[in-house]
Amino acid sequence: MSGPDPMEYGWWLASRAAGVVALLCIALSVGIGLAMASRIAPARARALLDLHQHTALAGLVAIAVHGITLMGDQFLHPSPAQIAVPFLIEHARMWTGLGVTAGWLAAILGLSYWLRHRIGPRRWRSLHRATLLVYVLAVAHTLGSGSDASSLWLQGLLLATGAPILFLFLLRVLPAPRPRTAFRRMRVTAVVPESADVTSFVLEPADRKPLAPYAPGQFVSVRTPAGVRSYSLSAWPGHYRISVRRQGAVSGHLHAAVREGDVLEVAEPRGTFVLDPDPACPVVLLSAGVGATPVLAMLHALAAARSPREIRWIHGARCGSEHAFREEVRGLIAQLPGARSHVRYSRPEPRDAGFDAAGRIEPETLDELDLPPGAAYHLCGPAAFLDGLTAALRARGVPADRIRAERFGPAGVPAQERRPGASLQVAFRRSGIDATWEPARGSLLDLAEAHGVQPESGCRMGACHACATPLLDGEVDHDPAAEPPDGSALLCCARPRGDVVLDA
Repeated sequence: MSGPDPMEYGWWLASRAAGVVALLCIALSVGIGLAMASRIAPARARALLDLHQHTALAGLVAIAVHGITLMGDQFLHPSPAQIAVPFLIEHARMWTGLGVTAGWLAAILGLSYWLRHRIGPRRWRSLHRATLLVYVLAVAHTLGSGSDASSLWLQGLLLATGAPILFLFLLRVLPAPRPRTAFRRMRVTAVVPESADVTSFVLEPADRKPLAPYAPGQFVSVRTPAGVRSYSLSAWPGHYRISVRRQGAVSGHLHAAVREGDVLEVAEPRGTFVLDPDPACPVVLLSAGVGATPVLAMLHALAAARSPREIRWIHGARCGSEHAFREEVRGLIAQLPGARSHVRYSRPEPRDAGFDAAGRIEPETLDELDLPPGAAYHLCGPAAFLDGLTAALRARGVPADRIRAERFGPAGVPAQERRPGASLQVAFRRSGIDATWEPARGSLLDLAEAHGVQPESGCRMGACHACATPLLDGEVDHDPAAEPPDGSALLCCARPRGDVVLDA
C-alpha cells in the first residue's frame, strides 16, 4: 500500500489539530477581553474573566502541543532549536517564524498574570494589550505556512473568528462617547468679598447657553490648576455663585488668582442636601461659619417664592469681621413674614454689634429658641457642630427624615474634599479624569462627584444598585451588606484597597 506512514501522518494531524485548537482558544480569549473592555459584555463579568483566563491557558497548552508534535513530522523533521527560535526553520521561514514569535509572546503574556501584583495593574493591562498581536501573528502563520491554508473550512474559520475580533477592536479604539461631560466653561462676572476670609464668585456660562437647573443646597465642582474642589452654590436662582473661604490650595488659588472676566471649569450641580419641598412644613436653617452657603441658597429660594412657611435662620460665626452674608440675610428675612433670625458670635470683638448672643450654637441652644414644632431641619457646618446638634434633635424626638445635614471640613468645603491619610489613585476611564482618594474622602461616589464625574446613581434616594460601575482594575471593599454585581463596584459604598480603574 502506498502513501505516508500512518505514524508520520498521525504526527502531522496531531500538530495541525493542536494548531487549530490554539488559534480558536486565542481568538476566543482575545474576543472576550475586547468585549469586556468595550462594555458590551453581559453582567456576569467575573465568569467572563475566568473564561478569558482559562481559554488563554488552554491556548498556551495547545501551542506547546503544536510545536512538540511537529517535531515528529517526518516530512519537515524540525529540530528543537528550529521549533524554539524564530526564523530558523526552512519551511516558509517568514511565516513559521511569525508563528514561533506568537507562541513565545503568548507564553510571556500568560506568565505575566502571576506577576501582575509586582508590576502593578496598570502596567499589566498595558502589556496585556499585546494579546491582539498574538492573534494577528497566529493568523499570519496559519495562512502562510499551513498546508491547508486554501481550504474553505479554514478560511471560514478565520472569517468567523476574525470578523467579531475586528468589530470589537474597532469599538475599543474608536472614540467612545463620554458620560455626561463633567465640566463646562464658566465666566466670572463678579468677585465680591463677603467677610475677612470669604469671597463670592458669580459665574455665568461662557457659551451663553442656559445654566443647568439646580436645587437650593446643591454644590458644584470647580477645576483649577491647583486641583478640583466642590463648593456649595450660595444663591438661587438665575446664576451660579460660590462663596469660598480662603483655606487650602484650590481656595487659595481662587482668592489669589481669579478675577472678574476669568474663566473657570465648573461641573453641573450635584448633591441631595436640598430644601424640604413640603410647603406646609416649617423650616429651620442651622449653620456655622462658611457652612451658611447651602442654607443661604435655601433662604433665597424661600424668599423668591414669598413662602408663608415658618422659618428660623440660626447661624454661628466667630465675630463680626468673619460673619459673611450678614446684610444679605437680613434683607431676605425681611421679605418673609414667618422668618426669624438668631446669630451668635463665639469670640465677639468690642466693635461688634447686631448679634443676638455670645457663644457657640450648642445643643442647649435648641431649648432656648422658639423653634416651630414639626419643622424640617437643615444643618451645615463642621463635624462637631453637626454631630452634637443631630444627636440633640434625635433626643428631642425629631424624626430622622426631618433632619438633613451637610458636613463641612476645616477648609469650608464638603467633607469629601479633605485630604488626610494615605492616598490611592482612582482613574475614571471614560471621563478621562484621574483622582486621588484618601480615607476622609468617603466613598468612590463622593470622589466621583467631587471631581465632576457624574455616574448614574440614585443611591441616596433609595435606588439601590443604580451606581454599579464596571471595575476595570484593582480591588475595592464594600459595606458587608452590599452585594455588587460580579466585576463591578457599588460606588456609593465602595472604598478602594489600592489603585483602581473604573469605567465611568
